Amino acid sequence: MIFTECYTKQSTPVGILGITADAPRPMQNILGGHLAAVGKPRGVVTTLDLLDPTAKERILEAARSLVEQGARSLALACTGMSTTGVAPYLKAELNIPVVDPVLASGLMALCAVSS
Repeated sequence: MIFTECYTKQSTPVGILGITADAPRPMQNILGGHLAAVGKPRGVVTTLDLLDPTAKERILEAARSLVEQGARSLALACTGMSTTGVAPYLKAELNIPVVDPVLASGLMALCAVSS
């Protein structure tokens, strides 16, 4: 795959933050032993819950928990989190890389046509 070279050079534990208790299977497969932990914000069941005024703080709370469990970077597993623009906020608050799923998808599409 396109990202294999980058992936095999990295050993940073990754936390996956989504809206379900389980990480998407493709993310689990890609990360393998680099998957540090999976989390979801308290009270979030659907992407609409991410629009609640208190959601941002609950997302941060879940992200902090992932860091406490060993994550040194975060991958957002819900495009709704991209819509809310929470990635830069989490990066600033936690001082770790945070991957926005929509931006990552766009980058992968660009790389696919460039290779």
